[in-house]
Amino acid sequence: MSKKAEKLLASLPEIKSYKWDKELGELVEGKVKVRAWVGEDDEILVSAENGDGAADYYGEFSGGDPKVHEDLEKWAEKKGGIWEWVNPGVVAFWLN
Repeated sequence: MSKKAEKLLASLPEIKSYKWDKELGELVEGKVKVRAWVGEDDEILVSAENGDGAADYYGEFSGGDPKVHEDLEKWAEKKGGIWEWVNPGVVAFWLN
């Protein structure tokens, strides 16, 4: 893993989503860290299957179209890169 990839991974934002509050025993709105790792080609990979709303390939929860969470889209734009689907369960960030 390159230093550049490590820095990108560490800079991923927390996204607005829902998380389990143990004290209340229910879901509450808040910020969550997405499940992410560095791939073989130093791309940043983010799970669309972690239940945090980071990405939705089938559009079941985002109006019918594939979608990457807006907080991640803004981050990608600032970093000068794009998100591309690897498969329905993983989206990859690539620098332009």
